[in-house]
Amino acid sequence: GVFVLWNALLGHNLRAGDYTTILSSASITGGCTIGENSIIGAGATLNINVSIGKDSIVGIGTTVLRNVGDNKSVVALPRQIVRERLK
Repeated sequence: GVFVLWNALLGHNLRAGDYTTILSSASITGGCTIGENSIIGAGATLNINVSIGKDSIVGIGTTVLRNVGDNKSVVALPRQIVRERLK
């Protein structure tokens, strides 16, 4: 059983393990693998062919560009200011 909420985009050849949760507006591109018991947060994006290990969490709005191992949490919050416009 995989739990998928509304407006999630699931790419081709996605493999999701048992008890995986994919929350609203997540975008998972082609060829991705998600291990069992993992959670993909609302608005998260997984790049093509990315693997998420079992028992892992991808936080809300996080973009994942590389594989994530088992039992890991990946979050891109809080947002950081990397440049300010001079007046």
